[in-house]
Order: sequence, then C-alpha cells, then structure tokens
Amino acid sequence: MKAKVITLAIVICYWVCLNQAQAVPITIEITGEVTEGYGSLWGDGIYEGAVFTGTYTYNSSTPDTSDRSDIGLYVHDSPYGLNISLGGFEFKTVPNHTGQFNITITDNGPNADSYRVESNQNALLSNGATVNYVFWSLHGPISMISSTELPLVPPTVSQWPNNVLHIFGQDILGSAYFIKGTVTQAIPEPATSTLLVTMGVFLLRRRR
Repeated sequence: MKAKVITLAIVICYWVCLNQAQAVPITIEITGEVTEGYGSLWGDGIYEGAVFTGTYTYNSSTPDTSDRSDIGLYVHDSPYGLNISLGGFEFKTVPNHTGQFNITITDNGPNADSYRVESNQNALLSNGATVNYVFWSLHGPISMISSTELPLVPPTVSQWPNNVLHIFGQDILGSAYFIKGTVTQAIPEPATSTLLVTMGVFLLRRRR
C-alpha cells in the first residue's frame, strides 16, 4: 500500500511539473520615471521625474492569434494584466476581464522590431477618474528580436532605443489627463525566477 501511495505521489508530481513546463504564469516587475504629462492628475505625486513601479503578468502558453508571420499577438483573459503604481494611484487592468490584456511582438515588421504590453480595460482610480488605456511600447531596429514567440523573460530595456509608457484617461468631470514615462528596469519577480530555475532543472533531468 505504501509503495502505491509513493508511486501515485511521483506520478502527480511529474504531471504537475510537466504542466508547469508547458504553461507558466510569468510576472515581470518594472520600474521607471515620468517624462511628461498634463491634465487633472498632473502635479503633487505625478510630475516629471516621479518614479513609478508595477508588474505585468501573462501566461507563457497563451496562443498567438495573429494571422501574420511577422507579428505575435497574445490576448489574455483575467487574471492576467498590468498594474502601475504612481503618485498614490493604481493604474491597473480591471478584474474578471475577457481579452483586455495583450502582448504584441513584432519581428521584422515595417522597418522595426517591437514589444508592446497593453491594458485596454482598467479599474477606476481612487478619485473616480477613468483609465482609458495603459501601454508600454519598445521599438528598435529589426535586429532587436529574432522571434514572435512569447518569451519567458522580459526584454532588456537598455538595448531598445525607443521605450515609452503611456497612460490616458479622464477625471470625473470629463477632463483628459495624459502621462508619459520611460521604463528603466524590467525583471522577473522572485517567485517567477525561482519557478523558471526549477523548470530548467526539471527539464534538464528529463533530457538526461
């Protein structure tokens, strides 16, 4: 009986590890600096030089829904999304959304490669203001990336010549605001790093 229990435990562990290797939730931590903006949120905690932090989480097994060979479009449902903390506000993807968080990767597109993370349906801010969109976009020469596949690690932001975070919305009176910034660092969160290392060890042992 004991041997059967041990065997069952090994089978379950193998199955879980295999599925982890196939589908991994990836969380990337980002840090950056505001470069310009205007509107009702501008001032106080949101100004040129203000620091923002945040995360975005995606699923490594999300399929590419683009019909073009040079573009990878990865549309995510809840619980995946983006969250930016800036000036006492949280600009974040609304919970329980369907297809409102996307990652787009362009390889050998029209004169450029690009990496874009965007949240198109977002929660209200604490003061009732709306957030129409939040997106982070990297653009560079066609040598920047070599595949449209969804990567397990973030792009190296220092290597991209064009690096912009955009936030746009309206306050409760309907007046627009706009915030623009630059992401200065993008790294896997500690739990994601540990999971990726574990996966690597597991797959290495399987191949041996």
